[in-house]
Amino acid sequence: MLKNSTQATASSTVPFTDAILPGLDTNVWDQLKNTQAPTYPRLATDATADVVVIGAGIVGLSIAYDLIRGGKKVILLEAATIGSGQTGKSTAQLMLWNDDYYHKIEEEFGVSTSGKVADAHCFAIDTIKKISEAEDIDCGFAYVDGYLFPADERPTTYDKLEKELQACKRAGLSSVQRVDLGGDVEFGGIRSALKFPRCANFDPIKYSKGLAEAIAKRGGQIYESSRVKSSDGGKVQTVAGATIRAPIIVFASNSPLHRNLTLHSRQAAEKCYAVALKMPEDGMEDGQFWDTEKPYHSVRLVKGTSKGDVLLVRGGGHPAGIKPEEINRDTYGVLERWARRRWPQAGEVAWQWAGQLYEPIDKLWLYGQDPLNGFQLDGTYYIATGDSGQGTVGAPLAAKIISDQILGYDGPWSEVYAPARLPAASKDTAASLVQVLSDVTAGYVDNVSPAGAQSLRVADLARNSGAVVQEGIKKVAAFVDEEGVQHKHTAVCPHLGCVVQWNPVDRSFNCPCHGAGFDRYGKVIQGPAKSDLAPL
Repeated sequence: MLKNSTQATASSTVPFTDAILPGLDTNVWDQLKNTQAPTYPRLATDATADVVVIGAGIVGLSIAYDLIRGGKKVILLEAATIGSGQTGKSTAQLMLWNDDYYHKIEEEFGVSTSGKVADAHCFAIDTIKKISEAEDIDCGFAYVDGYLFPADERPTTYDKLEKELQACKRAGLSSVQRVDLGGDVEFGGIRSALKFPRCANFDPIKYSKGLAEAIAKRGGQIYESSRVKSSDGGKVQTVAGATIRAPIIVFASNSPLHRNLTLHSRQAAEKCYAVALKMPEDGMEDGQFWDTEKPYHSVRLVKGTSKGDVLLVRGGGHPAGIKPEEINRDTYGVLERWARRRWPQAGEVAWQWAGQLYEPIDKLWLYGQDPLNGFQLDGTYYIATGDSGQGTVGAPLAAKIISDQILGYDGPWSEVYAPARLPAASKDTAASLVQVLSDVTAGYVDNVSPAGAQSLRVADLARNSGAVVQEGIKKVAAFVDEEGVQHKHTAVCPHLGCVVQWNPVDRSFNCPCHGAGFDRYGKVIQGPAKSDLAPL
């Protein structure tokens, strides 16, 4: 890891004194421990830059790094701390496989596009390796094999695997092959599978912190605890009152912090869940495993954690903001039992936590110029979002695409991932778009309909539970803590006015329209909302 570096002068900073940050998890990366305290100051005075990057997760850091190396003056703003968002909740699998399937991408966009997507994955994985070596970032990067295996024994499932294999070959992934893993317990009892060489595992928080140090060493300015209040007209204003003037603004905050509905309608927010189980040393193959179920299970080994080696499984996904009765309250238990059936040698549960991702309606991620740039005044905007939960792979790719565009270079992937592209004219894309619009409509209807609240009173809530309830004409996001104290906030999302819903699994409030998230005390923990739920 790079040694500590300095930035900015004392006159441009103020000390960070806020209490515990909302939304942090005790997880396999020790997110709570490793991201609670800020490393960089809060922006306290006005400033100017060539580019402002909003969001210091792995995507924003990667973009800032490339721009700094390209000679731009960059200011990077983070609402909380580096690694405190979805980067620190990731399972950090750098996958050569695209989880929307290469054969489906080929069917909708053609073999040229599927080939470019395959090239992009290869580029991204190798780039993280090169940067970690060049900047001496000790993030545990290691190449491993990935395996796509059938979730069941139906002939149609095996046909799907064969279809994917042939599409991979046409996309230029000649190293992908069908293998027999023999049903060994180290491989989760898997027999037939597609093997994807040169995937990689790493620690996303260690990598992100190392990348931040590399940026600061090169003169980039990083400000944590600097939540954005507004961003238009070529300037960014923080909640604390500082203003940055810059002709270019990059949104790298998982979901862009603005009201561009042409963009928000291109993706759907999904909750996902992860469970880590202790694993005996050499108890499982050090690789990546993905099944064909929908939503699929994703598995990897994480070595040398604070609790030893662990098997990490992600799955159980569902749309963000659905009503609590539609959510399986035993989601973590379901994931644990699935993992134990495959790897019975697994020990006790070490951690469990939730995250959130954004699924593009047409399978291709959204990296590049804002579709409305032609209608904006005094500023050019860039977007990095909709990465289908593969943001660790997407980070170097988003950085390459956006930095090339800003620096005036032609890149091989700009058109493929352009947010302004026309969606594929397919049944899958049409169905996804209809679902997104339906979720948004339902979120607004819930604002005025009794159906948007649960038929109970705050007084009926057990301790450590929450709900959205009706009190007079108001929808109330209510939570009762361990001491029996009631915490009540408006249930109307400050982004665009939809009604949030209670998630009983991770005890948070989620918006069904565009995925904004709030902790049980109403604190914003996920964009595109920029402020908390108003207290009542």
